[in-house]
Amino acid sequence: MPRTAREDDQFSQKAWPRQRGSPDYENLSPLDKVQYCLDVLIPEAFNQILLWRLGQRKSVEVMWDNVKEEERLHCRGEELLEETDWVMDVMRLRKMMEASLSKNRSEKEPTSDKTLRRTRSGRVGGMIGCYKE
Repeated sequence: MPRTAREDDQFSQKAWPRQRGSPDYENLSPLDKVQYCLDVLIPEAFNQILLWRLGQRKSVEVMWDNVKEEERLHCRGEELLEETDWVMDVMRLRKMMEASLSKNRSEKEPTSDKTLRRTRSGRVGGMIGCYKE
């Protein structure tokens, strides 16, 4: 049965107790906890999400009864994390090449003897109202 908006609002406002980690985790400083999340938990979450998307992981529970299958899934998830989207790689390389080419072109353009200094307000020269070129 679907919940109503009012029930959803009550559900989101309910104060849930904070989940507790292992004693070793709880003894970490706040900065070390953030670093642990960035280095360990987020990559592992990505790993599991990729396995779910491909339909290779079927349960949210760790398969303690089938450790070899759990290890196989973990290794497969690591492989998936290593894969990249080649289309995005090509687009990134193209942008880098374009930026490099435009930079080279601007460096090769002759500089004019007339150099104008602009102030922060956009005025040219050192005097107010001076827009000479």
